[in-house]
Amino acid sequence: MKKRKKLVLGLVLALLVLGFGGFFYYKNQAAETEMMVTEIKKIEQQQNDFTEEKDDTKKLAYTKKLIADAESYQKKHARQKKAIQKFKETIKEEQAYFKEQHQKILAENEVADLQTVEQSELEEKVKSLEGLQETIKETQEVVYTKKEAEEIIGEIVDRLDDYNERAEEIAAETMNFSQIEQGDYSSLMGEWEEVAMAVNMYRGDGITWQDTFDDQITITKSEISVSGMTLRGNILLDPEEKAVIYREEDDYLRADTEEGAIIWNIGFYPKGAVYGASIPNQSIAIDQNKERISLRTSNMGLTMVFQRVSPKSAASATSNSTSSDSTTSEAATAESDANKASKMDLAAISTGNYESIIGSWQNGLGETITADKDVLNFSNINSFGAAGTVSGLTIDVPDFNDENGQPQLEEWAGTERKEYDPQLEIKENQEILELTGSFIDSGYHLFFLPEGTRGELTVGDLNQDKIVSLSTQSSIDSIPEEQVYYKVK
Repeated sequence: MKKRKKLVLGLVLALLVLGFGGFFYYKNQAAETEMMVTEIKKIEQQQNDFTEEKDDTKKLAYTKKLIADAESYQKKHARQKKAIQKFKETIKEEQAYFKEQHQKILAENEVADLQTVEQSELEEKVKSLEGLQETIKETQEVVYTKKEAEEIIGEIVDRLDDYNERAEEIAAETMNFSQIEQGDYSSLMGEWEEVAMAVNMYRGDGITWQDTFDDQITITKSEISVSGMTLRGNILLDPEEKAVIYREEDDYLRADTEEGAIIWNIGFYPKGAVYGASIPNQSIAIDQNKERISLRTSNMGLTMVFQRVSPKSAASATSNSTSSDSTTSEAATAESDANKASKMDLAAISTGNYESIIGSWQNGLGETITADKDVLNFSNINSFGAAGTVSGLTIDVPDFNDENGQPQLEEWAGTERKEYDPQLEIKENQEILELTGSFIDSGYHLFFLPEGTRGELTVGDLNQDKIVSLSTQSSIDSIPEEQVYYKVK
């Protein structure tokens, strides 16, 4: 009996313990559930605050705090899966908001065709992309994973590289008035073609546009040359030296001389600037949507209009500048290295060795010199259309040879004389080399002028090697720019 009473008592005690345990478990679970519900409500309230907030900086602060709260909550309440899941979903939604904003900015600043974009538009897009890049760097710990941030920043950097490269090209295509006034013509370098020419032929109809013209304009970093005129900053040579006065008009730049036998008026017209010379009978349309250079002289009212065909890239322009200018591309570096490798060796040339100038040379008239190791081939050796060669220090002009290949004899001033003297003599100073000879009616001069020298020339680009070949009684200082040869390849 006693044993039975003890068993019943044990069962009662066990039931009491289980009851109290169940009660406390239930109460604890209820408290946990209430805490979880409260936390979820807080998350939802934060989510509403985020949605209503208009300031992205404050929105980012909300998200940053939410991430910190989530990390803290998970450490303390790892078993409350619903609240933790709510944190994750809300954080992901808020991060998606920022990612969508960034992608929208990225899309808005995409250029469909870089070749037609205006410089002002490109500058705005570069500024916007640079701002986006900084924003992503500042927000990446809150919004992005490390991999995601690297990918979108990489895309922005690639796009900025393309835009900046195009911006440099546009700058090279656009007339820079400030540089032009300082004698820096880098922004004008490239290919130009004459599209109109007017002159007074003194037939009673005044200055009229002509149907045919073939003037050539040569532009280097430091000079503009055309038809015997050379412009260098505030000096113009024709060959008389004259002061130049620059004036900026509403939409173009003027460069005028005011003294001398011949007055020059030069106009630099950007795209869109109106060129309106009051000359009748214009037979060729001048494109106002292209860059133009006009040159007018008081000599017969000669007027020439050139339009830009293609610009010279910034890299090429840099490679033609002085040695202190830095190159900006691989192309410029390669060209610079080539120029260094081909620098004129006057000592070798004086022995008939032309290895240092091997390649093709051309002047503004389209005439050429082809240099091999010990031979120079001229398309026009004597300024009068005769082709010839210089082998070593010996000249050969087949048009003036007899049947034996020797200079033929002609009567001159009552005596027989050779058409030309085949042996060249050397005249050298510290800067240049001159080979001299003679034709029956004139002297012959072959000048080699390394980069940085001009000798007695009043024209020619100081920043390039030069060759001058002429048969004349005049001195070298009287020749026009178009007769100077420059290396082309």
